Amino acid sequence: MSIAVNISDEASLENESRSEPKQDLYTRISSIERDHPAPRDRAKEFLCAVVESLGCLAGALTLGVCGEEFDLRQMGDNEGLAAWVGTLDTIALEVRSHAKTTARLFGKDASAPEYAVIACPIDLAGRDPFGGVAVLVKCGDVPEAERLQLHLRSVCLHAAGLLSKPAAKRSAAIEMDDIARVYNRAGQFSSLHEFAYAITNAARQRFNCDQASMGRYQGGKIKLLCVSGLDTIKKRSPGVHRIEQAMGECADLARPIVGQPRDTWDETMFAEEGKLHLRWRTSVNNACVLSVPILAEEEVVGVLSFRRSADQPFDGDDLDALNKLLAPLAGAVPLVARSTLGLHRHTVLSAKESAGWMFARGSNRKRIAVLVAAAGLTWFMAVPSSYHINTSAVVIADHERIISAPSDGMIAEVVAGSGDFVEKGRVLFRMDTTDLVAEKRGLRAEIDATTVRLNNAIADDNPGGAAIAHSERVAQKIRLAQARRGIEESVIRAPVTGVVIGPALSDAQGTRVSKGQPVLSIAEDGALSLELSVPEGRVASIEPGSRVRFASHARPESPGMTDLARVAPAAVQRKGKQVFIAEAGLPSELDWLRPGMEGVAIIDAGKRPNWWLATHRILDAARLRFWID
Repeated sequence: MSIAVNISDEASLENESRSEPKQDLYTRISSIERDHPAPRDRAKEFLCAVVESLGCLAGALTLGVCGEEFDLRQMGDNEGLAAWVGTLDTIALEVRSHAKTTARLFGKDASAPEYAVIACPIDLAGRDPFGGVAVLVKCGDVPEAERLQLHLRSVCLHAAGLLSKPAAKRSAAIEMDDIARVYNRAGQFSSLHEFAYAITNAARQRFNCDQASMGRYQGGKIKLLCVSGLDTIKKRSPGVHRIEQAMGECADLARPIVGQPRDTWDETMFAEEGKLHLRWRTSVNNACVLSVPILAEEEVVGVLSFRRSADQPFDGDDLDALNKLLAPLAGAVPLVARSTLGLHRHTVLSAKESAGWMFARGSNRKRIAVLVAAAGLTWFMAVPSSYHINTSAVVIADHERIISAPSDGMIAEVVAGSGDFVEKGRVLFRMDTTDLVAEKRGLRAEIDATTVRLNNAIADDNPGGAAIAHSERVAQKIRLAQARRGIEESVIRAPVTGVVIGPALSDAQGTRVSKGQPVLSIAEDGALSLELSVPEGRVASIEPGSRVRFASHARPESPGMTDLARVAPAAVQRKGKQVFIAEAGLPSELDWLRPGMEGVAIIDAGKRPNWWLATHRILDAARLRFWID
């Protein structure tokens, strides 16, 4: 059962709700704005006040303020309230979307409801709802539900103003302290992008903006470093392109540029209006936008851009606080950019800065030195060196013995584990013989009883009975022999000397197996080799007989030498890559190797010029990508 009331009936709702005012609740709501400046804290305190004052069992609130969405819940101590969470969330979102109050009654019988979910939208006059609240109460009839519905609507109208307000601005001095801390930590950032994210996130929160962006200005161009709320920046995105254009407009003019409604400006223009900023503003639903240059010794080194909702325009105070904020950052941007460059970038910049002496007058000796060095480098690049191919390798067994379960049953005990070296005849594991031992005892008792019957038949001169008893005793002895043989076969021993490989036997203890099911494998001692996974792009450079150096991960300080024996004619998939399997004998000096050990094999593929060794990977990639001959 549900009761729906349209928002158009607000006047009647307010008049009827005044009949039962709850001054304590209204007083508490009025104090929320003073005690809780943050929108989320206000919403949480409002929901708590409603649930406690109306005696609700639980409540849910959905709210959207200043570009942020809040979904809050307030649950009582009663059992079973968790089952109502989904219903409360759904109804709160429903009244926010449909812009009307509702009450739904729940009970075993439609004529005798026990509970009610009362929900109302949160909105301001003439505007769409920006939130919704739903509460669960005990309710026995429709009039009581209507009374609570009207009262909750009155409370929502009373609180809508304070819930829609943004967070209070902080003073410029506090903002200066926060950004000063970022500047003092400039040396701790690993990249300019990380430094930019710290600046934009701090500035966005301090100035209560929906979005903040930072770009670096170098060589007459803007490079967008970061946008708050985005982990990655897509350069071809239209939104990113408009931000870069706006930043470029600000950098070219070297002064703040704003885009917002003119009727919201102060009497004195605190910033110029830019066409590119107006275009950016149009693309973001007429939000207010502002760009401020970061100046170092009258030179633009970067730009900070901000976006706010249309009802929160920028003013002169904001710009003054931003200028104070950016003053210590002007020198930090080029400092961080320089200090976080990698070795390659430092080398390139140093080379550009120092290459000027080659064209200066009176530098013949330096030119000769450079030419001699270039000639030496050319000779070195033409000299051949050994071409080595690194591959992964694993020790494998040439001959494996698979040990299977002798019968259906359960593994009772595991004696040898994976990786253990076992001698021939050593016990590997034992099968459960509880049933066989019980059967053996029963058969012995049956044989004894049959023997007594046989003797009695002979004593009574009963040849027929004696023959039957004799036949039964023979069958029982055969079954007893089978039971004994099963008990003997339940102890599984190693058929050869070698190393146990395969699955972890410790996990197999207590599990049931079928007759003939493989349990483990034994690699025969002395029959080991190396299996190499050669990348398909390098297989053409190797051939049987090539020298191989192998070092295991277990003892990399003890490598061994061997020869490549065979290269498979077809590729296989290993770890998602196409490789060719090559085999090599086990190095004789590495007798401590065991099957399954992994390591690195280096194959000697002959001699190649040094220039080829340095460039063949790049050349191969270029040939495949661009069809270069």
